[in-house]
Amino acid sequence: MGAQSPDRADMERLGRAFGQLREGLFEVDQDFRMTYINDYGARLAGYADARTLIEAGARSVDFYVDMADHDLLIKMLESRETVDGYVCRFRNIQGERLWIELTCNVLRDASGARVGYWGILHDLTLRLEAEQARDRLHEELLDALARLEVSERQLRARNEALQAGNQSLREFSAAVTHDLRTPLVGLKGFAEMLAEMYADALGDHGMHLVERIHANAVQMDLIIQGLKELVLLGQDSQPCSQVDPARVWRTVLENRREQVEQLGADLRVLPGLPAVRVHPTKLYLLLDNLVSNALKFTDGAAQPRVRFGFGAPGDDGAFYIEDNGIGLDPTLSSRVFELFYRGDRGVPGAGIGLAIARRVVQLYGGRIWAEPGDRRGTRFCFRLPIG
Repeated sequence: MGAQSPDRADMERLGRAFGQLREGLFEVDQDFRMTYINDYGARLAGYADARTLIEAGARSVDFYVDMADHDLLIKMLESRETVDGYVCRFRNIQGERLWIELTCNVLRDASGARVGYWGILHDLTLRLEAEQARDRLHEELLDALARLEVSERQLRARNEALQAGNQSLREFSAAVTHDLRTPLVGLKGFAEMLAEMYADALGDHGMHLVERIHANAVQMDLIIQGLKELVLLGQDSQPCSQVDPARVWRTVLENRREQVEQLGADLRVLPGLPAVRVHPTKLYLLLDNLVSNALKFTDGAAQPRVRFGFGAPGDDGAFYIEDNGIGLDPTLSSRVFELFYRGDRGVPGAGIGLAIARRVVQLYGGRIWAEPGDRRGTRFCFRLPIG
């Protein structure tokens, strides 16, 4: 049996009570037109209050997003008289979509005739949307974990391939260096023997040719050594540490003391150099190649001068090494770092030192550039991670 219509005063009391519990109480006739609803239920439907909804002649059937939900509910009520916990989507007059849980009953009059339906509305929107968001997040997390696992496998495979490639490169570099340098050592030795034992027989022109042979052999040896250093840069996994650039600079000068004294050069480090986070050996390579370049191009100056400082003009976060040599053509400032580039063929060198310097700086995510110095000469500026 269905439920007989309660007294209107009882409906009002029940409506207020259900409203305090955040439940909507409603009653519709056979045409699904609202004959009663409490204020909470009316607000769910998008109206200001129950009176406004009733006066608008609202019908419950108009709030269903999918009419199939309405038809199924009525069919169930025809066989059961009461349906509890029926969940479906509603759309209120503001266009908002809500998840609603219905408890619905057939309403009959005193004679037992069906005159409509009454029931309770409960808004599940926040809970279901939170559950859906949780489920989506869970699926996204599983998907992200799966992608991460694939990425880790790929990264491990790439690292293994890289390590194998690096090992092969080291072995190849060692073999090539040995195979190329062996005949060069012999060539230099034979040239020295010719110069020592047959100088008179060779004459001036012959000795000039022997000296050219020896000089070219020395040059080729420098190129091979430089290429080996360049190839092996970045092949190790030595950790970075906090390094004092001034201390490394002093080591460079100590190892080049004889050359510096022969040139009568004045090399100084300026105060205020910050520590950097690099590997000491690589910083030594960088400074040594820049100092070597500066000394080459200051040879012949009345007083060769080289300064190492921090806070380059135009970039107060950059280190710089500045000389008073022959200077730099600004149009060639980017080319000087190219492998084998030699701007002045009259200056000795293999054209590799500045390429090594650039590679060291790039290993730490920095940059290096060349520009004219304040007093002729050239200023090499570079950025390294400050530590």
